[in-house]
Amino acid sequence: MSLGRGPVEKAFAIVYGYLLIGIGLAIYMNILTVGTIKTAEKAVRTAVRQQLLVVKVTPFSFSSKTV
Repeated sequence: MSLGRGPVEKAFAIVYGYLLIGIGLAIYMNILTVGTIKTAEKAVRTAVRQQLLVVKVTPFSFSSKTV
């Protein structure tokens, strides 16, 4: 799948990448101490907001026809 150039392969690569980032973030959050949870929570909210923006923009990149 990683060598394909179609939209399904691209979508798979994007989802897989976010899955790996999410797992890494979950492991990192598990290591944090209680005192830094508020700061980490704000960072996670910002990251999720950015991810949602990427998800909204992604269909436009798939729909554009580049040569």
